[in-house]
Amino acid sequence: MSDIMNLSSVDFIIDHNDIYLSHEHSSFMSLFHIRIDKSIYPNRRYKGLPLLTLSYFIKELRLLISKENTINERHIYFYPETTNFIKFKLIDNETVLLEFVQRKNSAKNIIQSIFSKDGRLESSIVYCQFNELFVVLYKTAETLINRLNNRKEHGGDFYALEYQVRLAKSLFNKLVVTINDKG
Repeated sequence: MSDIMNLSSVDFIIDHNDIYLSHEHSSFMSLFHIRIDKSIYPNRRYKGLPLLTLSYFIKELRLLISKENTINERHIYFYPETTNFIKFKLIDNETVLLEFVQRKNSAKNIIQSIFSKDGRLESSIVYCQFNELFVVLYKTAETLINRLNNRKEHGGDFYALEYQVRLAKSLFNKLVVTINDKG
């Protein structure tokens, strides 16, 4: 199936020079977005929680590819705002459909969720190689952990990301070998 689709490249962009511990969210915050070919999600100036988002992203992709997976579609919020979320589905064993969604609300104080009927959804769909997406995600998470490892303060999301990276290590190694064999 991936031969007939226009496959996109996906990069996770974190401003490592401006990362700080947010006491409001008890987590590290930074400018954080995803670059898909030439577009940006959610936006270039988005202050996000990269450790939390990457941790969930790695976990959900691992579950998506597992042999025991019975759930066809998965999603994660692009924290801290729950108006931004990503839905993904494994199309075949190699291709992932990513839907980047932003909810535009007309009313304030509405509880946001993927399942909410309030507001207007704006989304864009891209297809990418599972192997390449996972390797880029894993390397981004590993780099972030290494950059923050020497800090005195760590939140629970730091340890959660570290744990997810440890769990994903064997899958990462397998995918790197597969990519190198194809390349």
